[in-house]
Amino acid sequence: MLKSNNPFALVVLAGKYMLKSENNADDRYQFKRQLFDLILHNKNYSQEYTQSLLSFVDYLLTVPEEMNQKLQDEFNSTAEEEVNLMYKSSFPEPPTLKPLFDKLRKEREEGKVEEKRKIAEVMLKNGYSDEEIIKMTSITEDELEEIKNQI
Repeated sequence: MLKSNNPFALVVLAGKYMLKSENNADDRYQFKRQLFDLILHNKNYSQEYTQSLLSFVDYLLTVPEEMNQKLQDEFNSTAEEEVNLMYKSSFPEPPTLKPLFDKLRKEREEGKVEEKRKIAEVMLKNGYSDEEIIKMTSITEDELEEIKNQI
């Protein structure tokens, strides 16, 4: 089942792992980690399958919060790729990875704001009018004034 590209094979495997690790959080953590890894690295799954499978496994194989945190740390780099795929999805996010997804989204938004500010600064230096800058960058008049005061 581990080598199958059929997402239902992972659903069955998650159920088996849940029963096998019923009284052992360490085993459940290892199973959950293994399944997350398989799901996140399988490029044959659609965005919907990936997110649905992650959520299913996350709810089925619950582990203590400190183990969830460890999973978040382990999947930090992989999750950034998934955030890009799941950014506008209507599917529920897996609770274990949600804080990580939220952090990456916030960083992305902060990067966009900073990029707009840099563009506005270059436009100011090149003689664009305030109206043109506001229209092209979608920054506010207050933000533009702040940029003017910094240069």
